[in-house]
Formats: sequence, C-alpha cells, structure tokens
Amino acid sequence: MAKLHTDREILRCVFDMYNADYPAKGDPLLPVDLHAIAARLGCDVHLLFGRLHFDMGTRLRHRDPRNPNVTLASVFEVAVGSQRNVVNFPYLTAMLALLEERRRRDLWTVWLSIAAIVVAVVSVAVQVIAWSRPAG
Repeated sequence: MAKLHTDREILRCVFDMYNADYPAKGDPLLPVDLHAIAARLGCDVHLLFGRLHFDMGTRLRHRDPRNPNVTLASVFEVAVGSQRNVVNFPYLTAMLALLEERRRRDLWTVWLSIAAIVVAVVSVAVQVIAWSRPAG
C-alpha cells in the first residue's frame, strides 16, 4: 500500500517545488504540476488531486466573517480564469507554517513525556535499590 501523506508533507512538497517561482507577476495564485508533485511524493496523481481539491481545498479555506458564502482564500482551486490546478501560495505558506508549528509543539510534548517517563523509571529504580540494601 502506498504511503498516505499528511497535509504538512503535501504542502511542504508544493512549497519546496514552487518557492523559487513565487512571486509570479504579483499574483498570489500559482499553477502547479500535479503529476510532478505526485511523482516527488511517490503517490497517485488522482489521489493527490482528491486530497488537494476535495479535502484541503475546502477544509483549508478562509471565509469572509461577515458573509460565510464568500471565500477569501483557499489553498487549492481547480480553475481560476484560464489557469488550472492553482495554489494560493501565500495562503499555502501560512497553512504550512501553522502545521509546522503544531508539529514542533507536538514533538516537544512527546520528548517531554519521554523525559518524564525516564525520570520516573530512574526514581523507582533508586527506591528499589535503597529498600533492598540491608540496614546497618
């Protein structure tokens, strides 16, 4: 079974591939080659399209707070004018930064938890050794 990539991995791949191409004529929308992205990720292009369009394109969407029917920014759009398969690169970068920050915070939590477990195990070991010594 092919690896299922996280949102962070997909957005990081797009960012790494297209960072040098931005800004393109001052337009925040940047057309991307889904086949090239899928090849770099080692996944099926149809699955990548589905993730970007049906999942992230709708979930990672910023709506107008005064009118929820108006989308101010979306990570991915199938077609905008004559362009196909475009990402809103500044918004993609902001979402990637958010996901990277969450990952760092989660990693800190994991490492602190591991450290707490190590301290607890050492503490128990010290207590066992102290109780097992004969008095005198």
